[in-house]
Amino acid sequence: MSRATAKSPWVASPPLDLLLIAFGWLIAYLPLALIDAQFAAERNVRLYNARIQWVILAVLLVNYVHRHYTFLLVYGDRAEFHKHKSAYVIWPLVAVAVTALSVQLSFFTVLAGISVAWTIYHTIAQKFGILRVYGGKAGYGKRWIDLGFVWSGLLLVVLVVFARERTGILAQYAFGRRAIQLLEPLLPILPWLRDLAAALFAAFVGLFAVEEIRNRQRLSLGRVAFAISILALYALFLRSLITAYIVFGFSHALEYVVFVNAFVRSKYRRLPENHSPVARAVRRYWVVVPTVTLLLALFSYGGLRWDAKWFGVYIVGSSFLHFIYDGLIWKVRKPDVARPLEVALAPTGDRSPLA
Repeated sequence: MSRATAKSPWVASPPLDLLLIAFGWLIAYLPLALIDAQFAAERNVRLYNARIQWVILAVLLVNYVHRHYTFLLVYGDRAEFHKHKSAYVIWPLVAVAVTALSVQLSFFTVLAGISVAWTIYHTIAQKFGILRVYGGKAGYGKRWIDLGFVWSGLLLVVLVVFARERTGILAQYAFGRRAIQLLEPLLPILPWLRDLAAALFAAFVGLFAVEEIRNRQRLSLGRVAFAISILALYALFLRSLITAYIVFGFSHALEYVVFVNAFVRSKYRRLPENHSPVARAVRRYWVVVPTVTLLLALFSYGGLRWDAKWFGVYIVGSSFLHFIYDGLIWKVRKPDVARPLEVALAPTGDRSPLA
């Protein structure tokens, strides 16, 4: 890439980037690992379930908060809303109608399965997007290498998990059983495909490392740390599918919350004439933003306590809005996104959104 060097190589700050964006997933992983170790020693299922439910609840709340951040960005700023006004009016109506029909006509599990599949794509796309932001800020990094690094890793994970869990945990869930049906024809050549995917992933890891070494004079520590965190998260799938899925989801939500907070603070500092609710909230950041975040968490907790089933329906239905809206908002090639991020020049032809 040819571009000017940005003012700061960090998205938020060195501590926040390293402790939360790159390795914040440890907040969820360490308690899960400790609970697993205690269970291995005690073999007390009741105690295990009591302990793990609190970790899962915390992960769910962070996940639900991050999804609602997107709606605040859209409906809390008139300028952002008017960029895609029709979409922001029509898509909620479509989501309500489709979700209601799915419940009425008994195909909600299909809708939930689509949401899970889209969540996986959405999560990996965000990892790729953040890598691109770090590259854009530092002034180096090839798009095709970053793309191959992230997606070849996912391919390897899918094949390894399928080979190991097709008669285990995957078979216990409707989405897993559907995935097994889709991949079953590959069984005769699965070992060959797995080895090929491993070689491909190793090649892209090598290419990524070479690119970092070649640009060591302007090396982005945030980018390197984030890449290492992706490798570590992929490695978790070798230990436990459930743990890895929970931790991966938590990492996605937490990095999004930190990223959005850094973005809006930078954006509205440059727009003193903007008096939207989001802009006003950012100008009283340490009062309003934590309060709003806490209220979103309480709303989500209340929904789970009131009726977990129907709140789950709401979450699945609204998840599609989150996916679509993020695709509209987070395109780093657009100046109004690149400028607050201090990316001097967004990657040419980079069509992948942040999330």
